[in-house]
Order: sequence, then C-alpha cells, then structure tokens
Amino acid sequence: TCKVIDFESSVVLLSRFKKDYESVDMVVTDFEMPNLRGNELIEELRKIKPNIKIVVTSAWLDTTSSEGKELIGKEVKSLEPDLILAKPYPENWVTMVDELLD
Repeated sequence: TCKVIDFESSVVLLSRFKKDYESVDMVVTDFEMPNLRGNELIEELRKIKPNIKIVVTSAWLDTTSSEGKELIGKEVKSLEPDLILAKPYPENWVTMVDELLD
C-alpha cells in the first residue's frame, strides 16, 4: 500500500520533504510550476535523498510542436527522471507508476 499526499506548491512539498524524506519513496511533479520549477525541485530532492523515485509530468513534452516545447522536453529528459508522463496521461499510467514502486 502507498500513501498519497498532495501539496499546493513545490515549495511546500520541499519543506515537508526535508522534514520527512525517509518515509517518501516517490515524488510526482509537474515541470512548469511557479516559484520552484520542476528542475529546481528535482535537484533539491536529490540532494536530500539521491535515490528518490521521480515522475515528471507536463503538457509541454511534445517535441514535434514548437521550439519552446522541444526545449522543455529536452530539459525534462536531461533530469533523468524515473518516468516521464506527458499530459494527457496514457491509459496505463497507474501501472507505469506502480512498477516503479515494486
């Protein structure tokens, strides 16, 4: 069983993670967020817990549409997350996330 906790911002998530990182196995985060972008959040999470599972989601991952989207797609891939989920999510996204927790 896993427990899911949602946060209103990446800043709040990071604050909580710093206090309770040992009980966290995975973080699912959007890439484009105010205050603390996905790349910054991932860097901070990995400083605290290098083996944390990271799932990045974004509506801006279509690398065929425009230069801006292509750059975001490349930036997300360069972070080497455990899983990248483009929005809208594929039908099997729950299975994909579940496999990371096994």
